[in-house]
Amino acid sequence: MSQTTRPPRREKVNLCFISADPSSNNGKTSNLHMGHKALRTSYAAESTLEEFDTSDTSLSESSLSSSLSGSKDSSPDVDLGILFETLEEKINALEAPEVLSLEDIESFNATEFGGAELTGCFTAGGVDLYGIAPNILDPFQQYPHTSPLPSDLVSNANIYSLSVLWPGLLPPSPRASHPGINAWLESSATHEALHSTLLFGSYSHRRTLWLVKNRGHFSNEDGKKLSLCEADAIVRVNRAIQSPSGAVTDCIILCVLCMATNKVDGPMWEQNQERIFQAPLTSLQWLDIYGRLSPHPVHQAGLVQLVRLRGGLEKIELPGLAAIISYSSILGASRSLSRPSFTFVSLRTGGFLGLQDIIGTHIKPFQSNQIPTHMQSILQSQRIYVSEIEMYEDGVQIGTDLLCDHRNIIQWHIMSLLPSIQLDSSHAITYPLYESCRLALIIFGVGVTFPLPPQSTPLKTLGRMLKLELQSHNYETPDLSPSALDLYLWILTLGCIAATDSPERAWFIDQLRVHIAYHGPSTWHGFRAELKSILWLDSACGMPGKIIWNDVMRS
Repeated sequence: MSQTTRPPRREKVNLCFISADPSSNNGKTSNLHMGHKALRTSYAAESTLEEFDTSDTSLSESSLSSSLSGSKDSSPDVDLGILFETLEEKINALEAPEVLSLEDIESFNATEFGGAELTGCFTAGGVDLYGIAPNILDPFQQYPHTSPLPSDLVSNANIYSLSVLWPGLLPPSPRASHPGINAWLESSATHEALHSTLLFGSYSHRRTLWLVKNRGHFSNEDGKKLSLCEADAIVRVNRAIQSPSGAVTDCIILCVLCMATNKVDGPMWEQNQERIFQAPLTSLQWLDIYGRLSPHPVHQAGLVQLVRLRGGLEKIELPGLAAIISYSSILGASRSLSRPSFTFVSLRTGGFLGLQDIIGTHIKPFQSNQIPTHMQSILQSQRIYVSEIEMYEDGVQIGTDLLCDHRNIIQWHIMSLLPSIQLDSSHAITYPLYESCRLALIIFGVGVTFPLPPQSTPLKTLGRMLKLELQSHNYETPDLSPSALDLYLWILTLGCIAATDSPERAWFIDQLRVHIAYHGPSTWHGFRAELKSILWLDSACGMPGKIIWNDVMRS
């Protein structure tokens, strides 16, 4: 009798996804979707929207034992009680300043959305959108009880995602739109949890676009629809996660990613601030929008766990999902000055990309014996990317998908550099400028090439960190080579720009005055030339650089 081989038993997953907004009124909610031992209380799989009217439970003390800034395999150990707002309270408490009409969508200028070409994305009269049949714009219209919104609002939200949100997040290549745009909507047509979650993401993006850029409309009634979609998505994701067969599908991972990156807290319209660097491409992949949204740390921890259970980003098959998860982790790391939680995945190929793919073999690398080879490669890659930005600004046709990949992989490598304190003590002796150069690279990254919004940028923190690092060493010695002196001048200048409107700026001005008095240069053009020999983008750095030069000359 022949034996049959049993398939391996699937690892049992006991996850729970529970919405929360720690910044909400009275702090009544908590966000959880962790595994086996992470929850003190579980939310039942049979939950329905009506269950949000149950009585509140008390919130126990909580602690996160570790942050995502550690290794890629780390995730916080969460031990929290669960406390719900009623759905009515959650909806009525949301105060928003009016949903984007189809006329608004059609009137958007393509260049305003990271260069995404919107022409042909939306046409009326029954013509398909990106090859999507019109009935799929509301896949549950025959079964209205399965969707949190009526059919017309579902269609509006999906059209907005197809023609505005996703083409900006998943920019097209010069030849075709990104396949993820079709795949995400098609997946939501057969997955109720993803349907509700993507509706929530669409409303959240519209709201943030209105608040940040005053584009479109978003009313209090629309805010209620947003909360309704969020609450419905939570219930459906929670229910799907209870099923072992659905806990680690790509659709569930996309749901959790959306919930983890669309948290809006605080009146963003009251926080208008000037950018220190006049950086271009601030809207590439909606960096100016998602950079304003606060991350859900615990949802992010759940995302890390789900991706691990899936087998890593390389196992994800839904087009564009792995690349957006990677991008999200780079954004989070840049805001929190930590290391990315995930590896880098290319938006164009869905595979892995290295700095050598940017540098090539025919270009002479940046060389300095003051920093290690890998840091030299990052600097050289940044210089190439800056030249691509300059060509793009001059009207040269460069695919926005290529710009996204180059920007993101460079920022991934910058944020992955270990602080010198985590390296062997001999490293600081061999490469005395390593730590100050690492901080300066981060400043240039979050200020110029991966430009975070001023409301979430850590530039002032970086200015303080760099001042402390430079104060702990004496670099003004004859031992520094001419190239090292140029690098030191560049570091001081970036630190001074980062310290704009902070007490540290006076210190940087004084250090620059002393350095220039001994080593030059004597003119603004010479000063600018030395900075360009390291890394500089005139359109972003020229104005703050000239202000610094004038202040040094007056000091």
